[in-house]
Amino acid sequence: MAYFSPIIAAQLVGLALAAVSFTLPAKLSDPSLLPSLFAELDTSQPKPELSVRMTSIGDGWRLDFETSNWIFTDLCGRTSTPVAEGHAHIYVGDTKVGTATLPFFYIDSLPGTDPQVITVSLRGPDHRIIVYDGDVISAQVTLPPQAS
Repeated sequence: MAYFSPIIAAQLVGLALAAVSFTLPAKLSDPSLLPSLFAELDTSQPKPELSVRMTSIGDGWRLDFETSNWIFTDLCGRTSTPVAEGHAHIYVGDTKVGTATLPFFYIDSLPGTDPQVITVSLRGPDHRIIVYDGDVISAQVTLPPQAS
């Protein structure tokens, strides 16, 4: 399991951003959460796949997202039917560090010398977490320990 403290954007008129903390399971076991936090894709479409490759660049890291059956876009808005397009949220541990609307992201050097777990989760145009057949579409990599 990966632990997240994400900002869920409510794209409805009159609603502000709501901070939500929760544990994100690899397999969704509580379908009642689907409408508000998760966007379940129709299984008649191909399953989106996500992997993350990291490359050391200077004092930081470039993360490249390799996807299939997924379109990165910077368009946000409320959708009535979940679609296989959107953006990615990037977390270091339980802290969101950014949003990627393209299939790459740069992370500056991180404090401390311990390994850091980076989690990338695909999000729909309405910022809900993408789920396919109960599986959350996300990937993790671990940054190696940094020299002290």
